[in-house]
Amino acid sequence: MKNKQTRKPLIDKLNSDDINILVPLLVKMFVNKTNKDNILSTRKITTFFTDKKTQIGFTGAFTTQRLQKLVNYIRVNSILPVISTNNGYYYSEDKQDIMEMILNFEGRIAAMKAAADGLRYIVTEQKLKDVKKVEECSLGFTWEK
Repeated sequence: MKNKQTRKPLIDKLNSDDINILVPLLVKMFVNKTNKDNILSTRKITTFFTDKKTQIGFTGAFTTQRLQKLVNYIRVNSILPVISTNNGYYYSEDKQDIMEMILNFEGRIAAMKAAADGLRYIVTEQKLKDVKKVEECSLGFTWEK
């Protein structure tokens, strides 16, 4: 068994630049995007912050992970109801949009809990020895199951 290594988070916790510079700018950007037909794409947001970082006084790297963390901060602190889609983000005051976002989160939480429960069952029921069988798929590839 490999030594357990501590995984470094993709980005550190939010810092003062994130909260004092990026959050207010993101909020201003989102307020102008108020429906599903008028969204801010992840690419546009990350490109904007990367291109303007010197002008806005931001010194870090602006990544998709940072954007997700900032959007989460905005939601958690009830700053703005930001809705995410496959294509990007927008601001909505429509209760239905907000409820759909909440249901989406709750569904993802339930799926993660089910995955954790499945893994817990393997560990607590000592099923690990049963999992190490070699399997072959219909394409002829083999792997340790």
